[in-house]
Amino acid sequence: MQGINYKAFENALDTVSVGIKNILNKIDPNVAADIQEIRLRSYSPLCVTKMGETFFVNAFGSLESLPNNAYIVSESELKETYRLLSSGSVYSHINEIKDGYIILKHGNRAGVCGTFTEDSALSHITSVNIRIAKQIIGSAGQIAEIYSGGSVLIAGPPGSGKTTVLRDFIRILSSGITGKMYRVCVIDRRGEISAAYLGKIYNDLGPNTDLIQGVPIEKGIEMAIRTMYPNIVAFDEISTQNQASSIIDSFNAGVDVITTAHIFNEDDLLKRKPIRTILSSGAVKWIVVLPSSIGEKMRILSYDRLKLKCIL
Repeated sequence: MQGINYKAFENALDTVSVGIKNILNKIDPNVAADIQEIRLRSYSPLCVTKMGETFFVNAFGSLESLPNNAYIVSESELKETYRLLSSGSVYSHINEIKDGYIILKHGNRAGVCGTFTEDSALSHITSVNIRIAKQIIGSAGQIAEIYSGGSVLIAGPPGSGKTTVLRDFIRILSSGITGKMYRVCVIDRRGEISAAYLGKIYNDLGPNTDLIQGVPIEKGIEMAIRTMYPNIVAFDEISTQNQASSIIDSFNAGVDVITTAHIFNEDDLLKRKPIRTILSSGAVKWIVVLPSSIGEKMRILSYDRLKLKCIL
């Protein structure tokens, strides 16, 4: 698995400037395999995110907890990185850039910051954050062991691996590993689940999975139900009431949903309105809470009579 994850890190390096790439290539492969993000800020220290924590990178590829000795990213290196991220053609990514990101090969994604013009074009780039997509086979195995149908909400804090677990669970359901082969339709606007790029799907989502890209979640769910007749619709990050309403509509149409949500603790499940809406409706049967730190265990809950109940 380390080799696969290091390859994902190497793929991400193809989209940074030559100078930054040379530094990041010096990082010990055992360390690099766990890196989740590469962050470049103009005239600021080069840093990476590893296991949810920020580390600063010096010119020799060593990771440090403080920025004192970190390599400072120049404006020209940031501009070169932006050119590489957009494959030399900003126009071909203009719809993504308007939303503050660029879809890359192999499922990686870059968030970009700077000055947005009135027509949503981006100038004066100030920050780039490259998120490294990793497929970890078996990460949803614990869920699969008890799954017997129904909608699933996978929740956890940033960096806890929600998308990774979602991706693996889609693969499991589509492959029939739970004892039934489900038809799954994935709504993947930014390509993070599928790693799809120019029509090619790089991640293994199973043999019985369809993919819809480039549309809002609500529209994608509607399209999937009307045209693909799935057993399950899957997407990443429920964040709005409209999405919650679409999940309830899907449930009422006999189609289950698997999705994720950002929370910092279990109390957030009932504090955030879109999550509370779908739980109260009965549309979600299983709630998977991912650990916030190493050593903690995944928890699987149900929602019963206005309270959360631990199943596993």
